Amino acid sequence: MDETERPGDKPWTNDRGYHAYIVKSLKAAGVVLNGNFALSKGSQSGYYVDLRKTLSNPFLRADIVIGLQVRAEELCPEVIAGVATSGIPWATLVADNLRLPLVYVRPAEKEHGTGSQIEGIVKEGQRVLLIDDVLTTGESLSICADALRAKGAVVENALVIVNRHDEFYGPELRIVSCQVLWLATLSELVER
Repeated sequence: MDETERPGDKPWTNDRGYHAYIVKSLKAAGVVLNGNFALSKGSQSGYYVDLRKTLSNPFLRADIVIGLQVRAEELCPEVIAGVATSGIPWATLVADNLRLPLVYVRPAEKEHGTGSQIEGIVKEGQRVLLIDDVLTTGESLSICADALRAKGAVVENALVIVNRHDEFYGPELRIVSCQVLWLATLSELVER
């Protein structure tokens, strides 16, 4: 790899067999819906990526977790952080398998209880890996990374299952100082 390339700007390619398998499995599970959909940040799309249904399939769920876990091990985090709410189950499974602490991060502080934005314990200087299901705009990852950094955590990497960012913004990721790695892209899942 050329030193000017960011490794996070490429799909997970350590094992092309796994990559092809996970793309085929996600397609077979029907995670991409066709139609006219309003996305969380107000954008419109002809596709909706519904990874929540994969949680109900124990075999596909395990295959996804293996991919996330292998990549997480390469990044050597000390804490796994799930992006609320869709990233929490994936982060939990990865943290359990790696025997690492788990936290989750909301997009904003709660307006009740303790008012926390981050649930769980993060110590200053700890390397935290963010996990979410789908990358669209990158805003959720950026907000969560900034919240963790405000507590003194080191956030350099994030993992997602599906990257659909280039559908709206082209191939350049606009995540502030956070490398993003993924298992599949939307374009791979809608290819015929």
